[in-house]
Amino acid sequence: MSPWRLTGWLCGAIIAASVVACVVMAGMRSNGLIQITVTALDAAAEPRDHNLPFVKQKEALPDYEIVVNLNDGQRIRLGAKPDSSAVGGLTWNLSDPVSLAEVASVRLDEQDKLISDAITEVQIQDS
Repeated sequence: MSPWRLTGWLCGAIIAASVVACVVMAGMRSNGLIQITVTALDAAAEPRDHNLPFVKQKEALPDYEIVVNLNDGQRIRLGAKPDSSAVGGLTWNLSDPVSLAEVASVRLDEQDKLISDAITEVQIQDS
């Protein structure tokens, strides 16, 4: 085998190994959103559907919903957790991971039958 052919094979192997190493490192270092957990810090400050004592207290708990707003204007609705308190923490799982670079904000809504109210919205910024 000629030295030029051997050098060509060696250079090709180095380039292939470099590409594989870059793909593996990118996969290991990438960040994706897979789960969102919301915890209420104060049970008394949680929104309630009504404040009538002894009347359907379970139904008075909020109906929390998470909406993930993407940079391209799309929205991912993760569904509502009806009649649930967030004092112990509520968790939503995404079916497919979403790159953090694509996420503009995450909004927590209190879903009502007539009008849903935004409780808070967290902006995601690149660092």
